[in-house]
Amino acid sequence: MSTNQLYIFSKNTDATATEQGYYYQKLKTLKTWLQNRINNISEVIYCDYEDDILQRNFVEGTSKFRQIKLYSSTFSFSTEEIKKSLANFFMLFTKGDYLFDDACFVFETNSSIAREMRGNDANLLKEWFENQDDMSEDLIARCKARVKEIIDEYVKDGYARQMAGDITGDFLNAKIFYDNLPEEFWEKFITSIKWHFENVEQQEAIPELRKEIDSLILLLPLPINSKEVSTYAGVLLHEITEKTIDPVKDNRILTNDLLDFIVLNQGTQQDKWYAEVYAKWVQVELIDDFRLGEFYEMIDATRHCRWNLHDSEHSETWLKLLRMYINLPETIIICKRKAIYEYLFLKMSTNMDSPRPTGSIDGEEEIVKFYFENFNERNSLFDLEDDITLLQIILAQWMATPNFLSKDIIIGWQEMVEKYIDECLVNPIDADEKCLLLELKGSCIFHFNIGIDKAKKVDEALNIYREIIPILPETRLYTISRLSDILGQVITVFIRFSINQDIVIDAIEQFLSEISEHADQTGKQHNAAHNLIERGVVYLKAEGYKNFGRALNCFHKASGLWLLNDTKDGYLLSVINIGQIYNALGANLAGKYYGLCGIWASLNFGDAKYLKRVADSNAVIYHADFVQGSWMCALNDFLNFLNAHHHFVAESSTSSDRDRLTKSFLDLNLILETAEFLHPELIHFINFYKQCLGSFYSEEMNYLVTHMKTVIAKQQNIMDFINLKTNDMPFNDVGQFRIIRFKILGGEWRLLFDNTFHLNAIAEEFGALLQITLCEIALFNSDLNFPANPILINIEQTDVPFSKIKQTDNSVLKWQIGIQLLGEGNVQKTKMHYASLANNIKYLISKVVGLDDDQINSLYDILHEKQKLGDKALKSIGYQYAYLTSYRQEDFDASQRRHFRQIDGRFDRELEDRLVPVQTS
Repeated sequence: MSTNQLYIFSKNTDATATEQGYYYQKLKTLKTWLQNRINNISEVIYCDYEDDILQRNFVEGTSKFRQIKLYSSTFSFSTEEIKKSLANFFMLFTKGDYLFDDACFVFETNSSIAREMRGNDANLLKEWFENQDDMSEDLIARCKARVKEIIDEYVKDGYARQMAGDITGDFLNAKIFYDNLPEEFWEKFITSIKWHFENVEQQEAIPELRKEIDSLILLLPLPINSKEVSTYAGVLLHEITEKTIDPVKDNRILTNDLLDFIVLNQGTQQDKWYAEVYAKWVQVELIDDFRLGEFYEMIDATRHCRWNLHDSEHSETWLKLLRMYINLPETIIICKRKAIYEYLFLKMSTNMDSPRPTGSIDGEEEIVKFYFENFNERNSLFDLEDDITLLQIILAQWMATPNFLSKDIIIGWQEMVEKYIDECLVNPIDADEKCLLLELKGSCIFHFNIGIDKAKKVDEALNIYREIIPILPETRLYTISRLSDILGQVITVFIRFSINQDIVIDAIEQFLSEISEHADQTGKQHNAAHNLIERGVVYLKAEGYKNFGRALNCFHKASGLWLLNDTKDGYLLSVINIGQIYNALGANLAGKYYGLCGIWASLNFGDAKYLKRVADSNAVIYHADFVQGSWMCALNDFLNFLNAHHHFVAESSTSSDRDRLTKSFLDLNLILETAEFLHPELIHFINFYKQCLGSFYSEEMNYLVTHMKTVIAKQQNIMDFINLKTNDMPFNDVGQFRIIRFKILGGEWRLLFDNTFHLNAIAEEFGALLQITLCEIALFNSDLNFPANPILINIEQTDVPFSKIKQTDNSVLKWQIGIQLLGEGNVQKTKMHYASLANNIKYLISKVVGLDDDQINSLYDILHEKQKLGDKALKSIGYQYAYLTSYRQEDFDASQRRHFRQIDGRFDRELEDRLVPVQTS
């Protein structure tokens, strides 16, 4: 018979404790939890599971059961609480779940041991307590006899209560087995019991425990706000309460990772983000698939850990994951180099409180060689900063371990970096690149050439940095604020660690004074842009086309202020928001243009952290085409969006990312489920499209497919339902010719062109610029009278640049224009091209509404000087080039859209004009 059968005698020890006793127990639990985290003890704490507290270490195979008592009275073997605890300990000791563990049973109380009187054996309890770590055989024998008396009574009482109903004989067999337990069993049980009497008055126990907890919170290896200690304690105690009352016992666990998650969620937004990301990645055991979004999420989290949680032991998780990516064959070389950089940096700099590396990269020579053998694999010049930093780490390892590579190899790598920078400086692309290259050159001088006098090196580096200052007025993206921050950190390190470099510090301080005005400009622009965004959001909430126009203006201004190297993400978000506002105003071609600009900028900013904005930008484009009724375009847009979401957006993305995917798929599903009704010829193409979506359509999103089918089945008129979601007839982009319709400022505009890949780019560009212009006119509130009948513009492709728009048959409502294909990103050509388009649109508007030269010139003076129409019309890159780099000819041709007939009732849909003021009576 197994001792597990003795557990049959166990009683239900759950009891309603006093409020203070329960709180004391929670505080004890929290104290243990904090101590485990500080000391990196890998225990799982179970709340109110088997005992008040159960601590299990599955690696070491230990279990600690703790009974926590808050009492004003003292204890002896005659005390009921002692007897009950010993009986409960015995039952747990016999339970099969813990037979293979090194079990320990602790009776823990604030109180003390009673005086000896009337056979309470208090002295024996005291002797046991004082000698529990080194018990003599005699003491074990006496304690065993006393404890056996208590357990005998407990078992006897349990058997007496159950014997009448013991039909199977289980209790009788257990009683017989108990009576024959060997002495060794009892001795092992006695030595597993521990006593903890704190001898603290009841009224003082809780306040003292709270003080201990506050002190422990400050010792956590996490970013802690010392002014919010009570807040941390409160949320952690609340978590303990929630775990304790969880009806599922296996959920009542506390771990170090859970503590980190809760504490970090009380910190900054970045800490909260990190907490969620770490909670996901810590569970990863194998990486067998390379996804760019997931990779860079891991890189960002690694850097956050390196700078903010260097004592948290999280680094082991990130080192393991980085090594997986380094070894994964599918990891592209650029990313493999990034993983190697972070891996080596994290291994070398394990303690950011030390001025010198405290770790080691000895033994990592092979990945170091791989890194520099692939020196030319980079996203942008910014990555050279990593190369320079890594060479410092490598040189530090060589100085500590001379047989780590060879000095000649390391110096060769340094010279390679310096030579590359000097070659680029011969003919830099623009002032922005020249400033960055000078900054990198100065960094090489600052950090290389070990052994040269520090003051001399710093002086030489600062003189290189000074060459940047006169070029700053010519820059568009470069800011010297980052260099200012880096040099400020250098001074901080010198001061913090009492490094005697007064000459160096004074020289850097002098340079920082010289660039202070330029460095502050970035911060001023950021604050101004942030204020504009806040004001724009207020306008959006107020609704109405006029307020939407004002919001549009705020976002446009903010994007210009944020177009700096240090604030590119703000710029991208502004561009995406502008696209969304244009879509809301019914200017879907303008909205699509800003989505295309978002893609182009995200891919060309040279930093992978911006790639997540590719998915956001594609979502804007998809929505623009969907609402415009260009559903064949939208089908292609969705595949681009889904692909970008898969590659660039991590699984633990924000709720807004997941909501955008869901909403976009709902719109797609409407297309797929109504296509046969709208245009029966498309049924085979739609079925093929569903097959291309594969399990994403049939499994992952099936719940939305079912929902949409139900919604459509309930509609009395499907067209009325579709019209609520679109501005024009769906599938209006099929057929040999395409006609884009929109209505702004009372005028209905129709763009007619041959439905080819290149002409779609050309015509949509013209339409986008026309819509942006009309929106600016609406914002200005010019009283223009556009004709009620449609204005038709026939657009053709021509090899002649700067063609002039012409009236057809002397009709003011019929026009024709030839536009050149501009399939390159030449800035000067694009500006001239847009100037030509803008002049044609200016002429078109003047003739359509009947303005003379003075009137149209006066209007355009306001549009350009006050409202910066030129900056809004040409954003980042031209429409055609952005279109042709975002779409592929083969995808366009694959849909065979030219070979379907145009949809029936093409012009039956009445267009909505969202930029005409609502007339009030």
